[in-house]
This record gives sequence, C-alpha cells and structure tokens, in this order.
Amino acid sequence: MKHSKIYFQVLVFAGILANFTCTVDPQKSKQAQEGKTGQNRAIQVQVQTIQTTAYHHQISTIGSLIALDQTMLSAEASGKIIFLNLPEGKTIEKGQLLMKLNDSELKAQLAKLDTQESLAIEKEKRKKKSLEIQGISKDEYEMALSELQIIQAEKKILLSRIQKTEMRAPFRGILGLRNVSEGAYIREGEPVISLVKIDPIGIEFSVPEHQSYLIKNGLKVSFTTDGLNDTMQAITYASEPFIDANDRSLKVRARFNNPQQKLKPGAFVKVEFSGYDKDQGVFIPNEALIPILKGYKVFILKNGKAKEVIVQTGERDETKVLIRSGLTDGDSLITSGIMRLKEGVSVESLDPHIHE
Repeated sequence: MKHSKIYFQVLVFAGILANFTCTVDPQKSKQAQEGKTGQNRAIQVQVQTIQTTAYHHQISTIGSLIALDQTMLSAEASGKIIFLNLPEGKTIEKGQLLMKLNDSELKAQLAKLDTQESLAIEKEKRKKKSLEIQGISKDEYEMALSELQIIQAEKKILLSRIQKTEMRAPFRGILGLRNVSEGAYIREGEPVISLVKIDPIGIEFSVPEHQSYLIKNGLKVSFTTDGLNDTMQAITYASEPFIDANDRSLKVRARFNNPQQKLKPGAFVKVEFSGYDKDQGVFIPNEALIPILKGYKVFILKNGKAKEVIVQTGERDETKVLIRSGLTDGDSLITSGIMRLKEGVSVESLDPHIHE
C-alpha cells in the first residue's frame, strides 16, 4: 500500500512537469522569435538625394578702417621755432612748409665755406696748370685738390643741416593736433604733429584660412560702419603673403575713395563679400552632420543599410553647411534619426520614391 502511494505521487509530479513544459516552451519560442524579428526591423528615416549646385561663397567678417598713409612729424634738428604753419584738422599739400627753425648760424657757416670753396677752386686751377708744365709735383697738386674736396664735402653736410631746420609735408593729408608753439625751443626727435591721409581710406579685415583662396586683388567688398546708414563698396588691393599662425587667418586690405572724409581711421566695420568665381558644391542640412574626433561624418542609405561617410565641410549658415568632399550627386543622405544609426544597420526611407 505504501509503495502504491509513492508511485502515484511520482506519476502526478511527472504529469505536472510535462504540462508545464508544453505550456512554457511555445511561449518562450514565440518571444525569442519576436525579439529576433525586432532586431532585424529597419529603422525608418528621412532621406534627401544629393545634388551639386552652383553658388557664390558668401563671407561675412569684421574689420577696421585704417589710414593708408600716417605719420607723426618730428623735428629733425634742435633749435628755436621761427615759423609755424600747422592748421590743425586741415588738409595740406605734399611739400608744403610747416615749420622752420632758426638757421642764422648755419647760414653764416655756409657763407664762410662758400668763400673758402671759391679760393680752393682758384688754387686747384693754378696747381693744375703748373702740373701740366711740370712746375710742381703731382703730390702738391693732389694736396690742393684734396683741400677743395674737403671744403665741398663740409658744405654738403652744412646744407643738409640747414635743410633739416625745415619741416615739410611728406604727402597730402590732414593735420592732427600740434604739440609746439612758435618761439619755443625744440629738440631733435621731438614730436610736432600727426599727418594722416584718409582719402582714399583703407579697410583691413581677416578671413579664415579655409576661405583664403577666395581672395584676389580687385575683389569688391561691401561694408558698413556705425553712424552711417549707407552700405559702401571697396576694392581689395593687397593681402599678406602668409597665414597668421596665431588665428589661422589671412589679413586683407581694401581701398575706398573718401572725398568727403566722413570715414575716420580706427572705426569698426562689418564686411561682406562673395567669392570671385562661381563654384560647384553640395549643401546639406545642419542636422545631418555628426561631429567626430577628427572632423564630421554623415550617414547615407546604401542597399538598405546605413553607411558612414567622412566629409570635409566649408562655410555654413543657420540651416545648411557646404560639403567640400565626401558626397557625390545621387547619394541618398539620411537627415533624421541619425543618433540611432550605426554602420550597417537596416534603414528604410519614409519617402517611397527614394530608396537604395
């Protein structure tokens, strides 16, 4: 009886186990199958077909107005100022006499040298005639000639010193504020007044290294400045022959005719210009671009899979960015869901007309 009871319990347990196995295994199999199907399900994305278009590079930057010619006029000699013609804030012409120092002592020395020169010339002539008839030695003649040459050299030095007592305008421009008065004693090198040429006036600005190839002499640039509502146009005429290693930019200068002299050096300007030549390029939405350690990448749809492509970018604005390399006409660029993508994952275009 006892053995029969044990046997009955074993049969019941075996039946329960068999029933549990039959119930659970199909469910697990179904779940596993569904999981496998979910893993293979394609990610739906927005796709844009790449097309190359013609465009002009649009560049915006900032700069400053500069004087094309500017100097601080200083005294070249020491002495008392006996003449002063420094109309502050006025335009003066090149070569105009601005200041004169007392040169009476120098002119007296010049008169003395003039007399000595005349005597030395006559002496040299007599010695030369005597030498021709062998009345004197060659050394004696050369001594007379040397005396004449020394006097003439001293005269040149003195004339140079007299010239330095005059200060003349080196170029046409506007005078600043003077630092001296007539009758004052001034020392050599002491600053007198600034002279600035502002017609034409210069515009100096910089462009990034990757846009430096767009710069050419004769390029038209538009600029604006505070206080004037007009948009003005200048012409580039020069640029540095090297890229600045500190900020990786190229310094450029343009020229603008400023006859009314409304523009002043030092003013801040906003500069805009288009590239000299029309170019071909690919523009994509900013949201399709993914930053990586050494640049940027995008995903394209290729044979139903996501494919990574490394791209080189150019200028950009609020909505789009220029792609210099990496994409070609006809590529299917993925523009949505990019953070869910990786190389080789299955993707499906939401646009039925775009598929790979």
